[in-house]
Amino acid sequence: MAVFPLDDELLTACVRCDEQPAVDELGYCGHCHWISLLEVHVGLDELGAYLFNWALFSEWCDRNGRVAPGG
Repeated sequence: MAVFPLDDELLTACVRCDEQPAVDELGYCGHCHWISLLEVHVGLDELGAYLFNWALFSEWCDRNGRVAPGG
């Protein structure tokens, strides 16, 4: 079983599921390690789509003589 020091404590269980042993330096088990990475990538994709659509809306406002909120 992997043991990692974190703030003077020893982690032996996954910090996410608390069911499997921690296997990486962040304290995740193998499954949660990959799920967490996937969640981050999905979140970044969603943020990118949101910002893209906000930019399209701002351009539409400019073309139509409107002021976008916050602009």
